[in-house]
Amino acid sequence: MRFLDVGDLLIETETGQVTAGGRRPAQVLSTLLMHLNRRVAVDLLLDAVWGDDPGPRAVATLETHVWRLRRLLEPQRRRGEAASLLLNDSGGYRLVAAREQVDSARFEQLCLDVLSLLNSGQPERALRAADEATSLWRGAPYEVVADRPWAAGVIARLHELSAQLAERRVDAMLATGQAARAVVDLEPLIATQPFRERLWWQRMLALYRTGRSEEALQSYQTIRRRLHDEVGVEPGRELAELQRRILSQDPGLDLRPTSEVVSTRTTEVRLPRPRVLIGRDVDVADVTVALDDATLLTVTGAAGCGKTRLAIEAARAVAGRFPDGVWFVDLSQAEDTEAVEAAVLAALGLLVGPGSTAATAVAAYGRDHRGLLVLDNCEQALDAVAALCDALLGAGGEITVLATSREPVGLPDEVVHRLAPLPWELPGGEPGPAVTLFVERAQASVPILSDLDRREVLRICRAVGGLPLAIELAAALAATFGLSEIADIVESDPGSLSAVGRGHDPHHQSLATAIDRSYRLLTEPEQMAFRRLAVIPSGFTRDLAGAVLGDDLEASAVTALLARLVNRSLLGSVREAGRGTWFEQLAPLRAQGSLLLAAAGETEATQRRRDEWVVRLVHGRPRAGRPEERQWYDTITANLPTIRAALKSHLLTEPDELGAGIAPLMVGYCYYHNLVDEGRHWCEAAMRVDTDEVTTVCNRLALATHLLLQGRADLARPQFDDGVAPAASIEPLPVHVAELLLVVAGQFAAEGDPATARRALGAVRGTVRTTGDPDLAVIHRAITCIVSSLSVSPDRTLAEGEASYRHAVEVGNLFAAWASCSSVNAAALARRDPRTGLPWSRRLLSLQWQISGETAPHQLETLADFLALDARHAAAVAVFSLSYQRARRGGAAWPRNPVSLDLLSRCRAMLTTAAFDAAWARGLGLGLAELTEDLVTVGRDPSAV
Repeated sequence: MRFLDVGDLLIETETGQVTAGGRRPAQVLSTLLMHLNRRVAVDLLLDAVWGDDPGPRAVATLETHVWRLRRLLEPQRRRGEAASLLLNDSGGYRLVAAREQVDSARFEQLCLDVLSLLNSGQPERALRAADEATSLWRGAPYEVVADRPWAAGVIARLHELSAQLAERRVDAMLATGQAARAVVDLEPLIATQPFRERLWWQRMLALYRTGRSEEALQSYQTIRRRLHDEVGVEPGRELAELQRRILSQDPGLDLRPTSEVVSTRTTEVRLPRPRVLIGRDVDVADVTVALDDATLLTVTGAAGCGKTRLAIEAARAVAGRFPDGVWFVDLSQAEDTEAVEAAVLAALGLLVGPGSTAATAVAAYGRDHRGLLVLDNCEQALDAVAALCDALLGAGGEITVLATSREPVGLPDEVVHRLAPLPWELPGGEPGPAVTLFVERAQASVPILSDLDRREVLRICRAVGGLPLAIELAAALAATFGLSEIADIVESDPGSLSAVGRGHDPHHQSLATAIDRSYRLLTEPEQMAFRRLAVIPSGFTRDLAGAVLGDDLEASAVTALLARLVNRSLLGSVREAGRGTWFEQLAPLRAQGSLLLAAAGETEATQRRRDEWVVRLVHGRPRAGRPEERQWYDTITANLPTIRAALKSHLLTEPDELGAGIAPLMVGYCYYHNLVDEGRHWCEAAMRVDTDEVTTVCNRLALATHLLLQGRADLARPQFDDGVAPAASIEPLPVHVAELLLVVAGQFAAEGDPATARRALGAVRGTVRTTGDPDLAVIHRAITCIVSSLSVSPDRTLAEGEASYRHAVEVGNLFAAWASCSSVNAAALARRDPRTGLPWSRRLLSLQWQISGETAPHQLETLADFLALDARHAAAVAVFSLSYQRARRGGAAWPRNPVSLDLLSRCRAMLTTAAFDAAWARGLGLGLAELTEDLVTVGRDPSAV
């Protein structure tokens, strides 16, 4: 029999573990265990179960619980046989058991044993006892009676023993040479007890003993700030004394017990002591795992992304696997075979004998030794490094090479770990490790800094592309400038960042120096490509790259240049399903490239090629509703930063017809991709450009559409009036103008203005009739159905909408099908008919996805209306939430359906406050797949989402 009472109360018998049989029996048994082998009065047991109001039958009920406990504890006891575990005792009860049978008693004894063993110089035995005691602690003890005042002292004593045990267990680790293990175990302890100074003292010593003295000193500053800011006191003398001893490198801190000396005696670890590594836990884990099998592992990445620090941390973590040594070789100054060989020979302590070479000497050494060779900064001498590694690894020995380079070494069986910059923001909106790194470095530079403005820190980290070197250089400026000033500096010229004090590697003294080092290693065509790609502000496709690099380059040459720049960590590539491969140049690399481009006198010509490509892309927009429209939308998305750069250059910086011709053709993209406010901004700027009549008409109609989507029909009508009149005189009316007129007609109908909508339809009717264009005709029919829904019965609209949809499907025009669905939805909503509206809403969303890969706020709002009408209140709230936040983010009006606010209020009334809030929060993260598969098909349970 064993009582597991440290955590949820369990009883272990020969047949397994069981509970006490309910809350009240557990309260009785817990009270008896807290008073093990002592009499417990009936009054105390009554209080344990019923508190201050036991009731008239409480004593009889208590006796029943005791009887059931006896049957549970002694199932083999015969009728009439005296109990041996749970005894009657003078008006009370006594639980009789050995202390070894009760976890709380065993736990307490082990805690005392740990202290005794430590005091007697037996840390190994103390650690074993501590581990055993820790295994007994499964959670808070006696929670079923924790609210009783008489239980507080016993429970508090156990919690304090647990805290002391955790500290003594760490002491045992430190005494047995397990400092690295101690660092890991201390993290959760400090997280739950952030002001317990003894834990911080242990963490500082453990970090120091693992060779991380700088991080140990940072720990002191961290707890000092916390104590000062939150408690108002300074650290105790023990912490201050340990800081002093670490600063003075006191040899007494390095004493190791015999067990640790023995375990590391044969491993000579020669690694630099880098600054603390932040945000690279996953990378360290990946590299250390890969080193189990790899003979050559190369960490690649852009200049300043932290390759060296990652390699050192990983090498230190796996040092125990290499009994013959871990050696670090800095090759940053080695540019030829002789220099590489000399550096490696010096690190291994080898001499080249007569008739031998460096390669054969290294190979012979590798055959007899199992070690890890870290070759840092290999990029400028890759041929020499490859030759040496080939000789070393081909000798059949057990030497493993961990290299860092801006491009792979290029040998067979090489494992490459590509190191990306640090993210500055996580998917949930939480600050990323880049922000953490900046804050740590800034506060180390200026200890009084606290509560840093997260928005400014995000600006800084985003401007430097998450490069750790750039973040650290920017953080050092915190001693001189404010955060907003630093953000302005790095946004205008991140390449200007340089080291403020001493202590940096020569090739990391400034960001520009580090990037220039990579640039100088490129061939002339690669240098040209690096410079010219700098005019592209962010992600881009291969087609755009080809246009920017020059018309004289063949596609195969463009592909080769992009691949080589990616290989050399001067360009990033991302492959996404349905989007293909796209490329991106980090902001600091782009800034340096811009300076090099200007120095070469190529800026103006390169930007012109970029903007001409944008014009070709935008003016190549497929006909509305054709299947190829989706691919065009995807291409626009992939190159959107470049399109914005062209619009800014040709509408704001130097306005001209080029920019004015782009703006109106983006109206559909802005609608589907929730950029209504931005689309209005560009069209308003385009209206200030003196251009041809067709372009002016298009901009007026596009601007009217954007204004209508924002609920500003009052501002839209004058723009429409000034656009529709000249449109009537344009012969023949261009197709893209006719499509704009149909779009604006649909939006006036949505605003409840059928008269203006019919004017727009009338301006297109002649073109539809004379051209016989089937796509234009079917779109005209679908929009006409939407407009007529304002004046005819819902039943008639429903019939016409369904017929229009079938016509659109026959023609194969997705936009007309989508618009037809909208008219059916309007009729179903007018009839308050969710049974009809829900499947058509699902069909509409599917069409919208086929057209653009996105969802628009108005269609989401209508779906939410139908869900609410169908009593799916939580699901409706979630979709209302998504619709609302997308509309607000893009600058569109919300709600657009008059009934929406009433239906949202009805949902609020039908749900609890907690359920409503949870559903609203759920909506912020919904995707289209969930909308079409989950929410629309969810059951009729009002609380289901």
